[in-house]
Amino acid sequence: MDKLHLVPAIYLSDGFARIVDPNSKEVNFTDPVDLAVELEEIGFDELLLVDIDGALSGNFKAFEVLDEIGNYTQLDILTGGGVRDEATVERLFSTGTARVLLNTLPVIDQEKMLRLIDMYGNNSFVIGVDINERGIVVEGRKKQDEIALEQLIGFYSEIGIDRFILQTVDNDGIKTAPEILFYENVLSVFPRIRLYAGEGINDPERFEQFEIAGLKGMITGDEFYTSAELFQGLRKYLHA
Repeated sequence: MDKLHLVPAIYLSDGFARIVDPNSKEVNFTDPVDLAVELEEIGFDELLLVDIDGALSGNFKAFEVLDEIGNYTQLDILTGGGVRDEATVERLFSTGTARVLLNTLPVIDQEKMLRLIDMYGNNSFVIGVDINERGIVVEGRKKQDEIALEQLIGFYSEIGIDRFILQTVDNDGIKTAPEILFYENVLSVFPRIRLYAGEGINDPERFEQFEIAGLKGMITGDEFYTSAELFQGLRKYLHA
Protein backbone atom coordinates (compact mmCIF):
# COMPACT_ATOMS: atom_id res chain seq x y z
CA MET A 1 0.00 0.00 0.00
CA ASP A 2 1.34 3.42 -0.96
CA LYS A 3 2.14 5.98 1.73
CA LEU A 4 0.08 9.14 1.93
CA HIS A 5 1.35 11.91 -0.30
CA LEU A 6 1.74 14.78 2.16
CA VAL A 7 1.35 18.29 0.77
CA PRO A 8 2.20 21.25 3.04
CA ALA A 9 0.11 24.39 2.69
CA ILE A 10 1.27 27.99 2.68
CA TYR A 11 -1.43 30.61 3.15
CA LEU A 12 -0.60 34.06 1.86
CA SER A 13 -1.81 37.35 3.32
CA ASP A 14 -0.39 40.62 1.99
CA GLY A 15 2.47 38.69 0.43
CA PHE A 16 3.51 36.90 3.63
CA ALA A 17 2.97 33.34 4.79
CA ARG A 18 0.41 33.53 7.59
CA ILE A 19 0.77 30.88 10.30
CA VAL A 20 -1.84 30.56 13.04
CA ASP A 21 -1.20 28.53 16.18
CA PRO A 22 -4.34 26.35 16.53
CA ASN A 23 -4.07 26.41 20.34
CA SER A 24 -3.08 29.96 21.25
CA LYS A 25 -4.57 31.53 18.07
CA GLU A 26 -1.39 33.60 17.81
CA VAL A 27 -0.78 34.79 14.25
CA ASN A 28 2.74 34.96 12.83
CA PHE A 29 4.00 36.03 9.42
CA THR A 30 7.08 34.80 7.62
CA ASP A 31 8.68 34.89 4.18
CA PRO A 32 6.85 32.37 1.96
CA VAL A 33 9.84 31.77 -0.30
CA ASP A 34 12.13 30.92 2.60
CA LEU A 35 9.44 28.62 4.01
CA ALA A 36 9.01 26.88 0.64
CA VAL A 37 12.78 26.32 0.37
CA GLU A 38 12.82 24.78 3.86
CA LEU A 39 9.92 22.50 3.00
CA GLU A 40 11.69 21.26 -0.12
CA GLU A 41 14.87 20.62 1.86
CA ILE A 42 12.87 18.52 4.35
CA GLY A 43 11.72 16.29 1.51
CA PHE A 44 8.35 17.52 0.26
CA ASP A 45 7.84 17.50 -3.51
CA GLU A 46 4.60 19.47 -3.78
CA LEU A 47 3.30 22.67 -2.18
CA LEU A 48 -0.20 24.06 -1.83
CA LEU A 49 -0.06 27.86 -2.18
CA VAL A 50 -3.28 29.66 -1.27
CA ASP A 51 -3.97 33.37 -1.61
CA ILE A 52 -6.23 34.06 1.41
CA ASP A 53 -7.04 37.58 0.24
CA GLY A 54 -7.85 36.24 -3.20
CA ALA A 55 -10.19 33.60 -1.78
CA LEU A 56 -12.15 36.28 0.05
CA SER A 57 -12.26 38.75 -2.85
CA GLY A 58 -12.55 36.24 -5.69
CA ASN A 59 -9.43 37.65 -7.32
CA PHE A 60 -6.09 35.81 -7.06
CA LYS A 61 -3.18 38.27 -6.82
CA ALA A 62 -0.13 36.37 -5.52
CA PHE A 63 1.61 35.91 -8.86
CA GLU A 64 4.90 37.41 -7.68
CA VAL A 65 5.21 34.98 -4.77
CA LEU A 66 4.32 32.07 -7.05
CA ASP A 67 7.03 33.13 -9.50
CA GLU A 68 9.66 33.48 -6.75
CA ILE A 69 8.94 30.07 -5.24
CA GLY A 70 9.16 28.57 -8.72
CA ASN A 71 12.54 30.21 -9.23
CA TYR A 72 14.00 29.03 -5.91
CA THR A 73 12.58 25.51 -5.69
CA GLN A 74 11.71 22.50 -7.83
CA LEU A 75 8.43 21.98 -6.00
CA ASP A 76 5.27 21.22 -7.93
CA ILE A 77 3.06 24.13 -6.94
CA LEU A 78 -0.68 23.65 -6.55
CA THR A 79 -2.17 27.13 -6.51
CA GLY A 80 -5.54 28.37 -5.35
CA GLY A 81 -7.49 31.18 -3.74
CA GLY A 82 -9.97 33.24 -5.75
CA VAL A 83 -9.27 31.63 -9.13
CA ARG A 84 -12.55 32.12 -10.96
CA ASP A 85 -11.82 33.16 -14.55
CA GLU A 86 -9.89 32.05 -17.63
CA ALA A 87 -7.47 34.96 -17.59
CA THR A 88 -6.28 34.13 -14.07
CA VAL A 89 -5.85 30.45 -14.94
CA GLU A 90 -3.82 31.34 -18.03
CA ARG A 91 -1.57 33.65 -16.02
CA LEU A 92 -1.08 31.04 -13.28
CA PHE A 93 0.18 28.47 -15.76
CA SER A 94 2.41 31.02 -17.48
CA THR A 95 3.82 32.02 -14.07
CA GLY A 96 4.76 28.46 -13.20
CA THR A 97 2.02 26.68 -11.32
CA ALA A 98 1.88 22.92 -11.94
CA ARG A 99 -1.83 22.58 -11.18
CA VAL A 100 -4.66 24.89 -10.18
CA LEU A 101 -6.86 24.20 -7.17
CA LEU A 102 -10.44 25.27 -7.79
CA ASN A 103 -13.13 25.43 -5.10
CA THR A 104 -15.86 27.86 -6.10
CA LEU A 105 -15.66 27.77 -9.90
CA PRO A 106 -16.44 24.02 -10.29
CA VAL A 107 -19.62 24.56 -8.30
CA ILE A 108 -20.96 27.79 -9.79
CA ASP A 109 -19.92 27.52 -13.45
CA GLN A 110 -19.52 24.04 -14.88
CA GLU A 111 -19.53 25.35 -18.47
CA LYS A 112 -16.48 27.47 -17.76
CA MET A 113 -14.81 24.50 -16.10
CA LEU A 114 -15.39 22.40 -19.18
CA ARG A 115 -13.75 25.07 -21.34
CA LEU A 116 -10.73 25.19 -19.04
CA ILE A 117 -10.39 21.42 -19.03
CA ASP A 118 -10.57 21.40 -22.80
CA MET A 119 -7.81 24.04 -22.96
CA TYR A 120 -5.40 22.70 -20.34
CA GLY A 121 -6.29 19.05 -19.78
CA ASN A 122 -7.74 17.08 -16.88
CA ASN A 123 -4.48 16.75 -14.99
CA SER A 124 -4.08 20.53 -14.75
CA PHE A 125 -6.81 20.92 -12.14
CA VAL A 126 -7.60 19.69 -8.66
CA ILE A 127 -11.11 20.09 -7.28
CA GLY A 128 -11.18 21.35 -3.71
CA VAL A 129 -14.38 21.01 -1.71
CA ASP A 130 -15.10 22.73 1.59
CA ILE A 131 -18.00 20.98 3.25
CA ASN A 132 -19.91 21.31 6.53
CA GLU A 133 -22.83 19.38 8.00
CA ARG A 134 -25.24 21.24 5.69
CA GLY A 135 -23.27 20.62 2.49
CA ILE A 136 -20.77 22.39 0.24
CA VAL A 137 -19.65 25.96 0.96
CA VAL A 138 -18.04 28.29 -1.60
CA GLU A 139 -16.68 31.83 -2.03
CA GLY A 140 -14.13 31.60 0.75
CA ARG A 141 -16.51 29.48 2.86
CA LYS A 142 -18.97 32.37 3.01
CA LYS A 143 -21.82 30.90 0.96
CA GLN A 144 -23.72 27.63 1.24
CA ASP A 145 -24.47 25.85 -2.04
CA GLU A 146 -27.20 23.35 -2.79
CA ILE A 147 -25.22 20.96 -5.03
CA ALA A 148 -24.63 17.57 -3.41
CA LEU A 149 -21.09 16.29 -2.90
CA GLU A 150 -21.88 13.08 -4.78
CA GLN A 151 -23.20 15.08 -7.72
CA LEU A 152 -20.13 17.31 -7.86
CA ILE A 153 -17.58 14.49 -7.66
CA GLY A 154 -19.61 12.35 -10.04
CA PHE A 155 -19.74 15.07 -12.70
CA TYR A 156 -16.02 15.87 -12.67
CA SER A 157 -14.76 12.33 -12.22
CA GLU A 158 -16.75 11.28 -15.29
CA ILE A 159 -14.95 13.87 -17.42
CA GLY A 160 -11.53 12.80 -16.22
CA ILE A 161 -10.59 14.83 -13.15
CA ASP A 162 -9.47 12.31 -10.57
CA ARG A 163 -7.91 14.34 -7.75
CA PHE A 164 -10.13 15.86 -5.06
CA ILE A 165 -9.29 17.55 -1.76
CA LEU A 166 -12.10 17.48 0.79
CA GLN A 167 -11.85 19.89 3.72
CA THR A 168 -14.42 19.60 6.47
CA VAL A 169 -15.38 22.86 8.19
CA ASP A 170 -17.84 23.91 10.87
CA ASN A 171 -20.80 26.20 10.25
CA ASP A 172 -18.55 29.24 10.82
CA GLY A 173 -16.15 28.12 8.10
CA ILE A 174 -13.42 26.99 10.50
CA LYS A 175 -11.49 23.90 9.41
CA THR A 176 -12.22 20.76 11.43
CA ALA A 177 -10.15 17.61 11.85
CA PRO A 178 -10.70 15.03 9.10
CA GLU A 179 -12.64 11.94 10.15
CA ILE A 180 -11.74 8.66 8.48
CA LEU A 181 -15.33 7.43 8.21
CA PHE A 182 -16.33 10.43 6.09
CA TYR A 183 -13.57 9.77 3.56
CA GLU A 184 -14.22 6.03 3.55
CA ASN A 185 -17.85 6.74 2.67
CA VAL A 186 -16.77 8.93 -0.26
CA LEU A 187 -14.35 6.27 -1.51
CA SER A 188 -17.04 3.61 -1.26
CA VAL A 189 -19.00 5.55 -3.88
CA PHE A 190 -16.01 6.74 -5.93
CA PRO A 191 -13.27 4.13 -5.46
CA ARG A 192 -11.18 5.31 -8.43
CA ILE A 193 -10.64 8.94 -7.46
CA ARG A 194 -7.43 10.16 -5.86
CA LEU A 195 -8.84 11.49 -2.60
CA TYR A 196 -6.87 13.84 -0.34
CA ALA A 197 -7.93 14.74 3.19
CA GLY A 198 -7.89 18.36 4.24
CA GLU A 199 -6.08 19.87 7.20
CA GLY A 200 -6.78 19.56 10.89
CA ILE A 201 -5.23 16.26 11.94
CA ASN A 202 -3.20 16.70 15.12
CA ASP A 203 -1.62 13.27 15.51
CA PRO A 204 0.96 12.05 12.96
CA GLU A 205 0.32 8.46 14.02
CA ARG A 206 -3.06 8.72 12.30
CA PHE A 207 -1.39 9.10 8.90
CA GLU A 208 -1.22 5.32 8.60
CA GLN A 209 -4.94 5.02 9.40
CA PHE A 210 -5.84 7.30 6.51
CA GLU A 211 -3.39 5.39 4.33
CA ILE A 212 -5.09 2.09 5.17
CA ALA A 213 -8.48 3.68 4.49
CA GLY A 214 -7.42 4.20 0.88
CA LEU A 215 -6.67 7.91 0.73
CA LYS A 216 -3.92 9.07 -1.62
CA GLY A 217 -2.78 12.07 0.35
CA MET A 218 -3.33 14.75 2.95
CA ILE A 219 -2.80 18.49 3.26
CA THR A 220 -0.72 19.55 6.27
CA GLY A 221 -0.98 23.02 7.69
CA ASP A 222 -0.36 25.32 10.60
CA GLU A 223 -0.59 22.68 13.33
CA PHE A 224 2.67 21.17 12.06
CA TYR A 225 4.43 24.53 11.73
CA THR A 226 3.62 25.49 15.31
CA SER A 227 4.28 22.20 17.15
CA ALA A 228 7.78 20.72 17.17
CA GLU A 229 6.40 17.36 18.31
CA LEU A 230 3.89 17.17 15.47
CA PHE A 231 6.48 18.30 12.96
CA GLN A 232 8.93 15.61 14.05
CA GLY A 233 6.18 13.03 13.66
CA LEU A 234 5.45 14.31 10.19
CA ARG A 235 9.12 14.08 9.20
CA LYS A 236 9.31 10.55 10.61
CA TYR A 237 6.38 9.45 8.45
CA LEU A 238 7.70 11.30 5.43
CA HIS A 239 11.06 9.50 5.54
CA ALA A 240 10.00 6.09 6.87
